[in-house]
Amino acid sequence: MRFVVSLALLLSALPLVAAEGHSADTVRLIVETDTLASGGGDGFRWHQVDAPLDGTVEETAERLSKETGQRVLVDRLYPLLGPEDEPSFGSQWALENTGQSGGTVDADIDAIEAWSESLGAGIVVAIVDSGVEMSHPELDDQIWMNTDEVINGIDDDGNGYIDDVVGWDFYNIDNDPSPVGVDDDEAHGTFVAGVVAAEANGSGITGVAPDSTIMVLKACQDGSCWTFDSAEAIYYAVDNGAHIINLSFGGPTLIEDGDPLLEAAIDYAEQNDVLVVSGAGNTPPSQVPAGYVITPAELPNPNNIAVAASDRNDQMAGFSYYSNNIDIAAPGASIRTTDVSLYATVSGTSFSAPLVAGAAALLWSSDPSMSYAQVADRLKGFVDETAGIAGKVESGRLNIGRALTHRFIDTVHHLFENDIAWAADEGITKGCNPPLNTLFCPNEDVSREVMAAFLNRALNLPATDKDYFSDDNGSIFENDINRLAAAGITKGCGDGLFCPKNVVDRGQMAAFLARAFGLPGTSVDYFDDDESSIFEADINRIAEAGITKGCNPPANTQYCPNLKVDRGAMTAFLRRGLD
Repeated sequence: MRFVVSLALLLSALPLVAAEGHSADTVRLIVETDTLASGGGDGFRWHQVDAPLDGTVEETAERLSKETGQRVLVDRLYPLLGPEDEPSFGSQWALENTGQSGGTVDADIDAIEAWSESLGAGIVVAIVDSGVEMSHPELDDQIWMNTDEVINGIDDDGNGYIDDVVGWDFYNIDNDPSPVGVDDDEAHGTFVAGVVAAEANGSGITGVAPDSTIMVLKACQDGSCWTFDSAEAIYYAVDNGAHIINLSFGGPTLIEDGDPLLEAAIDYAEQNDVLVVSGAGNTPPSQVPAGYVITPAELPNPNNIAVAASDRNDQMAGFSYYSNNIDIAAPGASIRTTDVSLYATVSGTSFSAPLVAGAAALLWSSDPSMSYAQVADRLKGFVDETAGIAGKVESGRLNIGRALTHRFIDTVHHLFENDIAWAADEGITKGCNPPLNTLFCPNEDVSREVMAAFLNRALNLPATDKDYFSDDNGSIFENDINRLAAAGITKGCGDGLFCPKNVVDRGQMAAFLARAFGLPGTSVDYFDDDESSIFEADINRIAEAGITKGCNPPANTQYCPNLKVDRGAMTAFLRRGLD
């Protein structure tokens, strides 16, 4: 809600009255108070005021803040990001690049691979923008509905917004978040919505997450978005169940000024496990003055993923901003999407951001138990590290296909990648970096206690009340160790000890596996380097069972019994044994 007050009223902290307008000799400010803003959502304690301009807008805000003892911020106006141009081709190369129109094969986000795992069902993506043409045939079935509200002039759900059945218009302060015209500025939100969620209905185009739901929140008009309206929209999105919020607007602000209200709103989203995705901006770094950053993309909130734009040849798009504060790149040049007049081809980081927002919806839908941090970590971890993008953003170019079809970031192209994925699917491992568990650490040595956990989970051994060893008290794997002992798989390392922290070598691993799987003896001697090993018989048993072929392919005349076992190899041993 907006307010206009005289300077005297502001200084005396009298009640604020509704605004009628804004003139060139006044400055639009935001004041923090002890009372909730009407309709501002839980925790939104900011009010919009117009005050006489005295010096620069920053000086006016700073002076009033000192004089009133209240926090006073500048209400900034951000431009919508793009589109840059409208080429005439119509294919969606960003989703599947076959080299069309001179592009580079596979310079895309691997959407087809991702769709085999998820289409985004159950995930709500809030589009804070210029409104969405909700009657569009690609979007009419994708719109979020507030089922606790009906059109009756009453705030049925008590959220501070009357009749907000299909979202809210924070710019005009009403319940119709539709665009007001057909030009690019007003169609911007419809462009963005189509990139995320255009329906897979057998005609036209498809969004990245065609089964996701769009929450339409209008905070922008005439090509720009006020801080206050945008921040209030973010609070609304969080309070009304959005999982992801897309912000395809922004511009340069002084580093020391930033935008405290937008930062606070995005922080509110983080507190409620909501991911925010921001366009990096359509100003190349060379054109951004020293001492400035792009807001909101470069705000430091950990839940704010900033997105630069790549082109069809996996180069950074010429119009795109980038820096080491920008998290990821995604296709943003010549993107085919929905328009208020049906379809358009547009360019800008405005359309890179919703590709990432839609990708996040696919991930979250595939595993709703994930936190925003896990989603963000996977998006940034499973990128394509192309030469044209490397070093310009923190990670690389979005690859949602890989993020959805690979369990761990650090096992892509690993020798035992399939075995590790099998172990995760079987519940034998969750990863090595809880609670995110996006890493497996395949080259990390396996200790005896970790080996016990792997074996216990793989074999589902019965519980026991007996405590077999004196040196595993306090180990998180004590229960696994005792189950192994009860099953006769281990007798310990001597003198009533288990030596839980000792690393397992391949000879010891053979003994554990032979006992675990009850393998019979064999008269065949498979290797020539284990003659002096006390585990030679066990090594031959696992070779006979096909659990190992040796350590020196292709000859495989050696077993390397004293070589340490790593986590990747452990999963391969277990999979072969259980198969």
